[in-house]
Amino acid sequence: MIIHRFWLLAMVTISVVATVGLAQVTTSQISGSVEDPSHAAVIKATVSVRNLETNATRETLTNEEGRFDILQLPVGPYEVTVEKAGFSRFVQGPIVLRLNQDADLSVKLRVSGSTEKVTVVADAPLLNTANGEVGVNFDARRISELPLSPNHNVAKLALYAAGVNPLLANQNTIIMPDATVVFSVNGMRLRSNNFMIDGQDTNMAQVTGENQRLNNPDLIAEVRLVTNQFAPEYGNGTGAILNVITKNGGNDPHGTAFWFHNDNQLNARTNL
Repeated sequence: MIIHRFWLLAMVTISVVATVGLAQVTTSQISGSVEDPSHAAVIKATVSVRNLETNATRETLTNEEGRFDILQLPVGPYEVTVEKAGFSRFVQGPIVLRLNQDADLSVKLRVSGSTEKVTVVADAPLLNTANGEVGVNFDARRISELPLSPNHNVAKLALYAAGVNPLLANQNTIIMPDATVVFSVNGMRLRSNNFMIDGQDTNMAQVTGENQRLNNPDLIAEVRLVTNQFAPEYGNGTGAILNVITKNGGNDPHGTAFWFHNDNQLNARTNL
């Protein structure tokens, strides 16, 4: 009975750790420092971060060094507001967060007697300070503008990255008959690639590769392809990690529709 309970506790502990680890690959964070006109740190200033798509708001206070960190923010546009008694309110945005890339702000407050509000309409530099992974991000604009024909599979975005080599059609049917995008990254095997949707693995059980096709680019907020120096949470791939992040939606009902047509008469002539 004691051994049984020990193994049960160990399994629960492992499950909790695995859940926390997966959550790190779907979010980003906003950090920064707050100073007064004399470059001294402003302590206990209220920092609010508002998602411009959902109006969800998070708040925190600056520490003794004037620093603040707001973690685990979904990708998307944000507005940052900093308030402190005796100083003008500071507002900056839109700040567009990317997957695994943190925004770093340097806020300088003004004395409230000079102006009531300071608004900065600018994005913030995005940094990856958490790890040394090498990869490329495809935001919503690139997803909508890059060609994904003939089936609009967003996994084809990987073919635009350096070090990615597509395989021939006959190799697709032999190795992965159900896959629509088959590629090798940095010379690694096909089954070394790991496909993820919102931080969860979605691979074929037999030979890995994509298991769930995403043929509607309008559903996707961002795609990140990691090709080297994988972080610890990516434990199921040595070739590449293709992480697809879906959109969160918004407060206003909206939708899109598209029609796609392709046939042999519209195709360019083959060089074979």
